[in-house]
Amino acid sequence: MRTRTWLVALIVLPMLAASVQAGGSLSIRLVEASNSGHGVSPGLKDVAGILKSSLAFSDYKLLGSSALRLPALGEKGQVGDYEVTCHGDQHNLSITVIRGKNVMLTTQVRIQEGLPLILGGFLSGAGRHMLVFTLR
Repeated sequence: MRTRTWLVALIVLPMLAASVQAGGSLSIRLVEASNSGHGVSPGLKDVAGILKSSLAFSDYKLLGSSALRLPALGEKGQVGDYEVTCHGDQHNLSITVIRGKNVMLTTQVRIQEGLPLILGGFLSGAGRHMLVFTLR
């Protein structure tokens, strides 16, 4: 009986570990979009096409980045002046964005691998700030 218990544990534990690891990492990048130039920062090359085709700006500067593990249990990432708090996994992710003491945004999303999520449009000195989330 004891051998059977250990055998079940040896089969189930690696499966549980794999499911936890399967969540991946959530990349959060702070972008300043403006019309004051023409270009895309090197750290945004993977999402340059989507930014250019979806938004009416000509210049995209990467201002900062952070990463969180998924599933998230209230983990916080700091990018520039923004604090991003996440709860959940890629299929049901709650995101709260705070700048200073102001809650800028609270939303519930689903993140798909290979498809960036762009949140924001917050006023900045030269244009608009956006947060680009990608699953890695």
